[in-house]
Amino acid sequence: MHGAEMAGRKSAEWQLAQEKEVAEITLQSITDGVLTTDAEGRIGYVNPAAQRLLDRSAAQVEGQMADTVLVLAHEVRRTPLANPVPVCLRSRGRCDVDRDAVLLRHDGSEVAVEMSAAPMHDADGRVAGAVVAIRDVAQERQLRRLLAHQASHDPLTGLINRRAFEERLKTALDEAHERDAAHPQWLCYADLDQFKLINDTCGHLAGDELLKQVARDLRATVRDGDVVARMGGDEFGVLLRPCTREVAYEIAERMRQSLAGLRFAWRNQSFTTSGSFGLVAVQEGGGSVYDLLSAADRACYVAKDGGRNRIHLADSHDAATQKLGGEMEWAHATMRALEDDRLVLYWQAIRPLRPDAGAGHAEILVRMRAPDGALVPPGAFIPAAERYNLMRDVDRWVIRRTIAAFRGRTDIRGVIAVNLSAQSLCDDDFLGFVLAELDESGFRPDRLCFEVTETAAMSNLTRAQEVMRALKGRGCRFALDDFGSGLSSFGYLKNLAIDYLKIDGSFVRHIVEDRLDRAFVQSINDIGHLMGLSTIAEYVETPEIEEVLRTLGVDYAQGYGVAMPEPLETLLAAEGAPESTIGTPLHNPYEDALMRNF
Repeated sequence: MHGAEMAGRKSAEWQLAQEKEVAEITLQSITDGVLTTDAEGRIGYVNPAAQRLLDRSAAQVEGQMADTVLVLAHEVRRTPLANPVPVCLRSRGRCDVDRDAVLLRHDGSEVAVEMSAAPMHDADGRVAGAVVAIRDVAQERQLRRLLAHQASHDPLTGLINRRAFEERLKTALDEAHERDAAHPQWLCYADLDQFKLINDTCGHLAGDELLKQVARDLRATVRDGDVVARMGGDEFGVLLRPCTREVAYEIAERMRQSLAGLRFAWRNQSFTTSGSFGLVAVQEGGGSVYDLLSAADRACYVAKDGGRNRIHLADSHDAATQKLGGEMEWAHATMRALEDDRLVLYWQAIRPLRPDAGAGHAEILVRMRAPDGALVPPGAFIPAAERYNLMRDVDRWVIRRTIAAFRGRTDIRGVIAVNLSAQSLCDDDFLGFVLAELDESGFRPDRLCFEVTETAAMSNLTRAQEVMRALKGRGCRFALDDFGSGLSSFGYLKNLAIDYLKIDGSFVRHIVEDRLDRAFVQSINDIGHLMGLSTIAEYVETPEIEEVLRTLGVDYAQGYGVAMPEPLETLLAAEGAPESTIGTPLHNPYEDALMRNF
């Protein structure tokens, strides 16, 4: 062999040795396990990472058959999984193990792994063995499970959340046709009674603690296999596994009794709790998941309206839930009307009864224009808007449009009164909304009066006081509406920054012939005046009622005998007309509203 050939051969050998050393160093250093086998599946090499995963040394596994060392099982089902080495050698192609595989070690422990095997070929292209890659994915799989749990569970109570619960309901509906009609699954919808009182009185930490206790109680009350979920807020859902109507009601009753017996203590205060429950069967032909949840929600509301702390079981002949279904349709109609800008403003004059009472008022009212053009009265859709938490949006629409309508109208004098719901009064963003509207429009705040009911003010007295004081500081006015119909406590009047006291019409309507009603109105009027408030009587329908009110010294009158509600355009129509005062009395209250005088 010539010197040049010898030198070339040595160089190639040296280069091959270098490449082998680099490969060995690489295999020794990488964190993934690597092992190789011969064509029969006998292990020939195991890198340190593979030794750690197997918890065995190279000497213990080299020469062993791969299918006796690499023992795999499904992590959840616990069933054996095929070893990838024999499969790879037979198929002459790559073989991947199930993504939920665990490697079972000789001492009984296990590790979550991803594993694949690929064939190795010799110079002639024949399969000479297999190379197996093993990766420890225990942390990744744990993180994946954690993320999946977070996506499907409520972080506060640990119950499954609404999305996961709806998936269970869909499965239950899909399987309903396979079940005995006498033993369906059941959906129970639960709503806590007076949760808002505890939340507002003691704070959100107390509310959260109560929700956790309720979740534990509900879980402890149902059977194994029943599913409890937190649907949001203070609402819970329970999917009962197949049973009779009587058993389902019995379980719901146990849950009701459990909540009624729960004594919630927070610091130095103790509260009783209760819940209202709606129960519906999950049956074939029951509609979609949305339909099923809506039916259970309606049944729950019927229970709450019936006095709370009770169960309502809905069926196809249930008139109460059918009526509530009508309210849900009105709620959807209200949402569509807001989206399509189909609400309409009306107004009704409030006339002064005494010469020194000042200018009259205009109370702004709202109607809905149906898609076919028909006018819908508020009694049809406002109750649904209140029940389904849409009044915040309705109130904002009314306030925004009212301020825009009277912007720059100095020719119309008097106070413009807008009704305000409890939902808006307790809304954290409402105050900022009103102040922004006033700032942007330039509307004089002293011309804007918000009418709130007793129950709205008392639903969150602290928040009501904050909002009323802030708006009063800007010049806005407040009227307490329907006084006498709710709690009727004269004591808390001192704590509310109001300007007007509106006497509920139930005491005004029969004031001519009923001496007790007259005495009641007299008392409200006298105390109102003593506190520096102006008084307004509602439901003034006849001249005789108006005359009695004038005799008693009531400041203002409102009702069909004073003025009928009219489209707001009638008040705004005559641009440039002589200056007018809302509520100035005329001989005929039904004369042309274009004069804008009553």
